[in-house]
Amino acid sequence: GKNTYIDRFGLVGLSLINYDDRSVLITEGVSDYLSAKMIWPERNVLGFTTLGGSRKARKIICSLFDRITYICDDDNHKGEVNTGLRAGGRVVQFYRRYGKDVRLLLPSVGYNDLTEEFMNKLRFI
Repeated sequence: GKNTYIDRFGLVGLSLINYDDRSVLITEGVSDYLSAKMIWPERNVLGFTTLGGSRKARKIICSLFDRITYICDDDNHKGEVNTGLRAGGRVVQFYRRYGKDVRLLLPSVGYNDLTEEFMNKLRFI
């Protein structure tokens, strides 16, 4: 399990935002946020701490960004609902209602999330 001590906004990464850049990468979860920030250190990256983001998180993002890329998990297991993709679709629909340019990004086929793919590609042996 995970322990969250303070989560006022439902986002991680707010302290590192470049407010002059109106684009952002948003991840589903904290570990994917850390991976995305390592992959794209020069970009605005935020991580939702709840699936699909809290109401406060969505308001913050709407006010700060015009171009949003949501990096969701690929929870596609045979016979089960793909929770990550479903949540990603809701995120895209929500921000498009506010006129935002929104894209959905999935990990490569065979990986459940960005962190799994990133760590696998870092292996030397």
